[in-house]
Amino acid sequence: MQPSETLFQQLNAYSSSPILFIGSGISFRYLGTERWEALLKRFSEQIGIPFEKFRSKANGDWARVGSLLAEDYHTYWFSSPDMESNRKKYKNDMTHLSSPLKVMVSQHLKEFSVSNDYNLESEIGLLRAAKIDGIITTNYDLFLENIFPDFKVYKSQRELIFSTLQEVGEIYKIHGCCTDPNSLVITSEDYENYNSKNAYLAAKLMTAFLEHPIIFLGYSITDPNIRNILKSMITCLDKYQIEELSKRLFFVEYQQGCEEILIEKYNLDIGGSSLLLTRILADSYIEIYNALAALHRRYPASLLRKIKEHIYELVINNDPTEKIAVVDFNSTTDLEQVEVVLGVGVKSTVNEAKGYTSYTSLDLAYDILQEDHKLNANDVCIKTLPQIYRATSWIPICKYVSQITDKIDIDPKFVLRANKPLDDWKCGLPQSHKIHEINAKYASMEDLLSTIEPKLALTTISLLNIDKINTNTLRKFLLENKSFVSEHSTKSYWMRLVCLLDRLEFGAKSSVRSIEPEVVSPVEGIFVL
Repeated sequence: MQPSETLFQQLNAYSSSPILFIGSGISFRYLGTERWEALLKRFSEQIGIPFEKFRSKANGDWARVGSLLAEDYHTYWFSSPDMESNRKKYKNDMTHLSSPLKVMVSQHLKEFSVSNDYNLESEIGLLRAAKIDGIITTNYDLFLENIFPDFKVYKSQRELIFSTLQEVGEIYKIHGCCTDPNSLVITSEDYENYNSKNAYLAAKLMTAFLEHPIIFLGYSITDPNIRNILKSMITCLDKYQIEELSKRLFFVEYQQGCEEILIEKYNLDIGGSSLLLTRILADSYIEIYNALAALHRRYPASLLRKIKEHIYELVINNDPTEKIAVVDFNSTTDLEQVEVVLGVGVKSTVNEAKGYTSYTSLDLAYDILQEDHKLNANDVCIKTLPQIYRATSWIPICKYVSQITDKIDIDPKFVLRANKPLDDWKCGLPQSHKIHEINAKYASMEDLLSTIEPKLALTTISLLNIDKINTNTLRKFLLENKSFVSEHSTKSYWMRLVCLLDRLEFGAKSSVRSIEPEVVSPVEGIFVL
């Protein structure tokens, strides 16, 4: 299998499209803009001070270099005749000592951004076609807005923190934007202010990181900006969540002369935790963008963002006089003319049995446990799984994949999930490091249950060798301890065991033929209240 096909399969296994985390290497690659050191050097030379003076005084701290340069540039700005026209033009932007430097950096980058004469047009064409849900970037320039013109842009960390994000069809410029010069994070003071709010930013981005694959482009794998964000996130996560986060991180590093992309595992130490992320080494990004462009997606990201915005407005709007309407639409429909959007889908399916309410993961769990539940496998695979499936969630799936008919299309990622290795159930548990000790101590699951209390058994059963787990005993245990689903700390472990039961009883039968989803015709209608 070619590396690009491997990457496609890994990304396509997730229910959500990727988010790109883009650094200065991308602007350098396609726009020819300076990297951080060269950018600061450019403006130190403009005021006639050797860059080495700033660098030596700052002891290699680039943010400190920015502060020292900003101070001398401020003097130059207000005293040099060469700056007279700029002083008049940008006088309203002069709010901080660093404002003159930030204004000129912004104007410099705008000049690059307005040009459409990009390098490596073959790569950029594929990047435009990438199926992604959003972009996070530390770049100041406008390259990404030009490539994804339908995405909504948040220009600073402050905008991000104080806005309602829809997490699809959006660009998050966490270090500021050249269209708002004072938003730029350049000086040590800027970084101190930025870092003081980093926990809030991390919390804002947490859902995106836990529900999407994240692809880093244009960064060094040791970049402090990336490390600080990941460190802020993992302080809020337990061991299992950190492990799940690791699986979603894809780090692309440029390697000159690499004939085809190389995909490997890489241990990144962050704040005392080890993230086993995926590293991709590449000279050309064509294969990577090809994989992104080939991902399956029914609706454009920009359209989904508009729909989610309207749904949010519906939730917070208590006005009972809102109108009920149904309109036909396509991706160019002006949703500003629609008062409130409730949902989106093909008309012909809305009136079917469960419609878009579908089943919950607990409905599936109780069906697996055979508590008078007889759910239709076709309905579950076609309607339910696409809605509730998350790679971080424990959802029983084998039974339904094994029972579906060959005439029904099913997303290949559900087949892959149904046949995942049994060793996956042993990962991320509190006592995973004691797996050999536990198997030496207990001869069977019955032996274990007679020795320890149910709450501890909940996180220990999965560590037993498979031949020690009796499915009838496991089912009885789960039914007797249904109360665990009402506790946040135990629900996921209870669901994990339901999935193990499902895998043991139906996994061998679920190796059904994977059928590529058919191309979906344009959506027929949007339903609004």
